[in-house]
Amino acid sequence: MQDDKIKNLNSIYMHVGYALFSAQLMEKELAFLLLVPEIKKKKNLPSDEEIKKVTDNLDRMTFGCLTTKLRDNAKMSESSDELLKKALKERNFLAHHFFSEYSGKLNDTETQKIMIKRLISMREIFTEIYDGLAVENIRIMKLFGINLKST
Repeated sequence: MQDDKIKNLNSIYMHVGYALFSAQLMEKELAFLLLVPEIKKKKNLPSDEEIKKVTDNLDRMTFGCLTTKLRDNAKMSESSDELLKKALKERNFLAHHFFSEYSGKLNDTETQKIMIKRLISMREIFTEIYDGLAVENIRIMKLFGINLKST
């Protein structure tokens, strides 16, 4: 029985890593999308220095600030907005409260299963948003004549 608990703990740590990885990809893809308003203002691609300045600023923003900036610069469907709100809530829970929520219960097999299920759900949300943002970024790059297809 002890081996199962250790395996479950290792699985929890692995799923935390997957969820954090997916959250970071989602945040970076959103930050990349937020470069578009800068490009639109200048009506051409910004210089390397301008991109670095904007990306440095975006990198310092929290996911909540990034989603607010997105809402300020884009029209979104209600379902997309709700998904972003859910992702923000889950991302913040993961980063700030996940382990403390389950403290004292980490060796309980049922709690471990709940934790793993929640982490998988988080990762699915983050991945869904990342995938949508990536499609949008590729679409926008094509509008600027940038095609990333390999030959």
